[in-house]
Parts: sequence; structure tokens; C-alpha cells
Amino acid sequence: MYIHNRKSTRTASERHLTSYPGLQGLGDDLQASLDKIKAALDLNPRNGYVKGSVARRRLEEAFESVPRCSADAVGKRLLDGQTPLDKLFRHRLAGATRVSMILILVRKAVECRNQLAAELRRREEEERRKIRLICESLEKQRRLTQDTCDRLGQNSNECRVLRAQMDEAVEEVRKAGLRCP
Repeated sequence: MYIHNRKSTRTASERHLTSYPGLQGLGDDLQASLDKIKAALDLNPRNGYVKGSVARRRLEEAFESVPRCSADAVGKRLLDGQTPLDKLFRHRLAGATRVSMILILVRKAVECRNQLAAELRRREEEERRKIRLICESLEKQRRLTQDTCDRLGQNSNECRVLRAQMDEAVEEVRKAGLRCP
């Protein structure tokens, strides 16, 4: 991930307008989105944020720019928070417009949850595949040990060494908490 250092040209009061307790450290993308939301709310068009207007389009674009996995936290803060941006959101927009913007954030939060769930399923499947490979390898080692012992004799030194190695491998798998069928 590329992280760049840039000096903020915003004043302390402007930083306060979009700073969110609990949302720090989530990156420049979130801060840029909050800045876009503030800029769109600062437009304060005379006729309001009418659907199809430039002001409404900017407002929708600002809400669409919120990172998916930050959308839930941003929505909660806008509805319940006490920062100037939260208050501006609640007092500047008509109820239906607020609902529309929150629905954008809800959709993005659902997309994030779906993305995280898909990643979790992928990781779980990868873990099952690894366990299956370990178990197959263990079974192959058991068969080879048995075959070798059958050919060389059950009491041969080679057979005892192979059985000891097999017992160690089984114990390692057991200690790792893996269960082979």
C-alpha cells in the first residue's frame, strides 16, 4: 500500500468539521469522502437537493465515495453524532434526502459484509483443502509404512524407524488439532 505524506491545507476548525472520533486511522479515502460530503452540504442550494439537480448529484457522489467498510460507521455517526458535519447533515437535508443518503451507506455496508463473508468462505475452503492434503499425505505415509513392513518384516529396524516416524507425524497432526477421517 502506498502511503504518502502531504501537508494539510485545512485549518484546525475545518479539520474538526470532518474529524470523526472512532474513525481515525481509516485512511485518506474516508477523509476525502467526508470532505466531499461537507462540500456538498455546504452548497446549500436555494431549492434544496432536488433529484436530478447538480447539488443532488454531488451529494450522491460524495456518499458513493465513502469506502464500503466505513459506510456503517459513517452512517451511524451522521445520525447520532454531535460533530458539526453530523449536525449539518441532519439539519440541512430534508428527511427523504437524508433517508436516500443513508440508504446509499447501508447498501455499501451490505456490500462490505458480503465481501468479508466471501473472503471468510474462501479462507475456510482453503483451510479445508490444506487439512485434506495433510490427511491424504498421512494416509499415504501409513500405507507405505505398512507395505514396507510387510516386505521387510514387522520386526525389522527399517519397519521400527518408519513406524516411529509415522507415530510422530500422527502426533503432530493431533497436537495441531486436525482431525483426519
